[in-house]
Amino acid sequence: MLFPDVYVTKFFFKYGLDKAPGRLLELGCGNGNNARLFAEYGWTVTGLDIDSAALANARANWENEPTGTSEFIEADLRDPLPDLEGPYDALVANASLYYFERNHLEALLDQVRPLLRPGAPVHILVRTTDDWRYGKGEAIEADTYRLNLWQTAEEGAVMTFYRPDDLRSLVEAHLGPLSEVTTLLSTHENTQHGLLIDNHDVVIWGRVD
Repeated sequence: MLFPDVYVTKFFFKYGLDKAPGRLLELGCGNGNNARLFAEYGWTVTGLDIDSAALANARANWENEPTGTSEFIEADLRDPLPDLEGPYDALVANASLYYFERNHLEALLDQVRPLLRPGAPVHILVRTTDDWRYGKGEAIEADTYRLNLWQTAEEGAVMTFYRPDDLRSLVEAHLGPLSEVTTLLSTHENTQHGLLIDNHDVVIWGRVD
């Protein structure tokens, strides 16, 4: 992916982040396609991801940027976070936090909370229980499966699915109360190996108190 996700783009401008550059923390940054939008408006970026190849691409994408504008760190988000120097002025976690069990997400958000500046806007996107993948694999716990889907290159991946109201409750329980909250449902279809994949996501935006 070369361009930011459409919901990240909407979030960025809705919360006026083009007018007030700061420091971004992105969980599951991949090749930096979402962070690039922030960088173009003067933000500095800290991105975490487990995929070393994606991080190499992110660093290559920033090779002509001034030193200090970005930091890309290899990290498994199920583990304790590396030593990060907050505070951060915005948090993005786009299509990355459903690849592990719910307790790992809760622990991760507990660690992130003290790193965020009060008023920092937050964008989180996860898959819902209406997604095509739901139930296709070995049940690990409620709404969590080890997928058996070679068609989407997710065979063996652990995935947790969330209901919109449940997601907001979870986020506020671990990041604290949110203001200016928006919850959006996203659906789109795609074909992979001749199979129609019906994707269902929920997006939550808000500012931490």
